[in-house]
Amino acid sequence: MTIEPEYRPGLDELASHYHDILALLGEDPQREGLQKTPMRVAKAMQVLTRGYQQDPKKVLTDALFKEEYSQMVIVKDIDFFSMCEHHMLPFYGKAHVAYIPNGYITGLSKIARVVDIFSHQTGGRADRPASWSPASRRSRRPTRGRYLQSPCPHRHAGR
Repeated sequence: MTIEPEYRPGLDELASHYHDILALLGEDPQREGLQKTPMRVAKAMQVLTRGYQQDPKKVLTDALFKEEYSQMVIVKDIDFFSMCEHHMLPFYGKAHVAYIPNGYITGLSKIARVVDIFSHQTGGRADRPASWSPASRRSRRPTRGRYLQSPCPHRHAGR
């Protein structure tokens, strides 16, 4: 049994744009192999950018536990896949997240979920730490410090 993801409004319009892009590139969008391509690409783009519809603050605060723990918490080697905002091409890597709790800790799986949310938004990897900080500051119990590192290859044909 295959579960079809829920798609956001604008899917048909997005597919129409991809139809036009194929034509502008010199392809025949009515060719047998391309007839369904615009809708497939539109659906893929909505899946690849699903992070815009998710709330990282809610993810972080849904699993908060009161704990007087003051040592750094580190989650390493979180795989992620994202898209370059300059060329809309994929890149991937591993993220390492560390934070110092301020009276509360969050579930470790929630850290990976937040990485997933931000990776499903377009953006260069340099933007990731800037994106994370507002999310953690808006949580009910901000951390005393946070750190994100995402060493990853960012090479693609558009560079």
